[in-house]
Amino acid sequence: MAPPLGGAALPAQRFRWLDLNVGFSPEDSTPNRGAKAFYRTWLIWEVSINGRNKAARVFVILGSVVLVVSAALHCFGGYSKVLVPALAASNLDTGLQAALRVVFLSLGWHWFVTAIVALLAGITETRLRKTLVLFCGLAVLLEAGVGASMMGFFIGNEMIGTAALLLVCGGLLFEKSGA
Repeated sequence: MAPPLGGAALPAQRFRWLDLNVGFSPEDSTPNRGAKAFYRTWLIWEVSINGRNKAARVFVILGSVVLVVSAALHCFGGYSKVLVPALAASNLDTGLQAALRVVFLSLGWHWFVTAIVALLAGITETRLRKTLVLFCGLAVLLEAGVGASMMGFFIGNEMIGTAALLLVCGGLLFEKSGA
C-alpha cells in the first residue's frame, strides 16, 4: 500500500474512523479533495502539538478564564449593589462617583481584551504567539504588583496575579514558532 498523500506510511487503524466522515480509507489511494484537506489539517494538528505546547495552552486558557472572570466581576461590580451603596455612603462628589464607576468599567474592559488577545494568541499557531502571551501576562503581572503595593492584597489582586502568572508560565512554555 502506498503512503497516503505522499507522506510516511501510518498504521491503518489510525484512519478507520475517517471512513465515516470523509470517505478516506487506507485502501483508497485517491481520496477526494475534502479528505485531503481534512487529513492535512489533522496531520498538522497531530504533529504540531507536543506535550510542552499542550501544557502551555492549558496555562494560557486557564489564565485567560481567570482574567475574564476578574473582568466580569469588575464590570458588574461597578454597577451593582456592591459598589453603588459604598459610593453613596462616601462623601465623594457625584462626579467623582461616576468617574470611579467608569474606571471600574474601563479596567474590566482592559482585562477582557487582554485575556482575549492572550487566548487567541495561545490557541493559534502564529509567529508572535509566545511574544503576545508573554506581553499580556507581564502587563497584567505588573498591574497586579503595582495594585498590591498601593492597595494591599485582596481577592482582586490575587485573581489577576494568578491569571498573570498562568499566562507568563504558558508563554514561557511555548516553543519558538516558525510558522
